[in-house]
Amino acid sequence: MGIIADTFRQMKGVKTGKGLHCVSAWGKDIKKNSKGFSHLINNDGWALLLGVDIYRLTSMHYVESELPIEIINKFKAPKELLEYYPENEWYIEVGSPSIPGDAWEVR
Repeated sequence: MGIIADTFRQMKGVKTGKGLHCVSAWGKDIKKNSKGFSHLINNDGWALLLGVDIYRLTSMHYVESELPIEIINKFKAPKELLEYYPENEWYIEVGSPSIPGDAWEVR
């Protein structure tokens, strides 16, 4: 998102995938990389963040979806809460990491 990403997306030789969370790619493996983050993540890809913090790194959500079920279950909302906020209508995160404070904070 933003002017840097939009400028890159419009450059000659860049391929942008389809869907809500589409990825733009250029260079080696352009077809694989424009389909999403899995190829980059599985091949030690890198992310460059310019002017934003780690919370804007969309590929983190891909990694979250690949976590073991034991970890995913630690952050599931209780049934009582889901009665009021069904998963198919709301996105809810509960719990917190065991690290005090902001684990991603740059010091």
